[in-house]
Amino acid sequence: VIYWLADAQARAGHRVSVVVCPAKRDYENASQASFEIREYPYSRLGGLFVERQLLADIKRGALKIDIAHLHGVWNMQMAAIGSALYKLGIPYVVSSHGTFAPGIRHRQALRKWGFGVLFGLPLVNHSAFVHIHSQDEAKDAQDFGVSAPLVVAEQGFNMESIPLHLEPEWLAMRFPEHRNSFKMLFLGRLDPWHKGIDRLLEAVALARSRATNI
Repeated sequence: VIYWLADAQARAGHRVSVVVCPAKRDYENASQASFEIREYPYSRLGGLFVERQLLADIKRGALKIDIAHLHGVWNMQMAAIGSALYKLGIPYVVSSHGTFAPGIRHRQALRKWGFGVLFGLPLVNHSAFVHIHSQDEAKDAQDFGVSAPLVVAEQGFNMESIPLHLEPEWLAMRFPEHRNSFKMLFLGRLDPWHKGIDRLLEAVALARSRATNI
C-alpha cells in the first residue's frame, strides 16, 4: 500500500520520502522506486520509542516535510513522531488500517485502553484528518474517541500491474480435473480480524448446501 501510494504521489509531481524503521534494505518493488527511501534503525529500547536521529532530522528540517502520512495507531513510534510533528506545527495524516475495530481494541483491552488515552487519542486527534477505508469504520473511530475529521478513501490498485493478454482458461488448462467445478478467489492476507474470512467460510458452507459442484 505504501509503495503504490508513494509512487502515485511521485508520478503526480510531488517530492516523496518514505521513512522506514527499522532499516531493511530489501524492499519489494522498490529497486527502481520513483521516491526516496530513508532508513532509520529501531531505538536502543527495542523500538519502544523512536530513534533519536529520526526525531533530530524532523526537528532540524532535514526531511523537508510539508505534510506527513503516518500508518498505524497502536505504535509508540507513530505516537512519538506525531507528537514531534504537532509541536513543530507540521500537519500529518493518520491511516488507521482498521485498528479502531472492536475486535482489535478488545484484544489486550486494558493495555490498549491505557495506550489509547495516553498516546493513541492525542496522535489521531492532533492530525489534520484520519484516513479510514470504509464508512463502517467511522462508527468504530467515533467509539474510540476520534474527534479529528474522518476521510473515507478505499484502497485501490494499479491497473498497470494487471498483465495483458490473460488466458481465461489457464486454470482449467492447468487443472483439467476441476474444469467444471465451482471456483472462488480470495485476495488478501489470512487475517481473521480484518479480512472477513469467517464470513467467506460461512458463505462457502451455505453454498455447498445448495450446490453439488462445490
